[in-house]
Amino acid sequence: MMDDDVLEGEVFMNTVLRIMGIIAIITSIVVGVSTKSFFGCLFWVTGGACIAVILFALDIIIDNQKHISELLQQQSVHTKKLRTAYKTCPKCGYEHEETRKSCPKCGHRERNLTMENKLGS
Repeated sequence: MMDDDVLEGEVFMNTVLRIMGIIAIITSIVVGVSTKSFFGCLFWVTGGACIAVILFALDIIIDNQKHISELLQQQSVHTKKLRTAYKTCPKCGYEHEETRKSCPKCGHRERNLTMENKLGS
C-alpha cells in the first residue's frame, strides 16, 4: 500500500502534533497562573486550549487523509481490474489481459482466424 518511509513520517508528524498540543496546554496554564490575574489566566488558558484543539484536529485530519488515500488506492486497483477484459490461455490456463497477443506465462500465441480463413480460401 504505502511506503514505510511515508508511514513513519506520518506517525512522526502525528506524534509531534500531539506533543505540541500538550506543550501548548501546559505552557498556557503556567503562563496564565504566573500572571496572577483571573482574566490573564483565563486568556492564556483559553488561548492554549484553542491552539491544542487545532493541533489535535490536524492530527485527526492526517489520520483521515491516510485512510482515504489507502481506500482510493484500493479502489483504483479494483477499478482497473474491472475495466480490463481477461481471457484464458488455451494451452496453460493462465488468465491474462485480452489485449495481449501471447500468453505471458507460456508464450502461446493465438492464431488470427481471419488470416487463416484468407489463406485457406
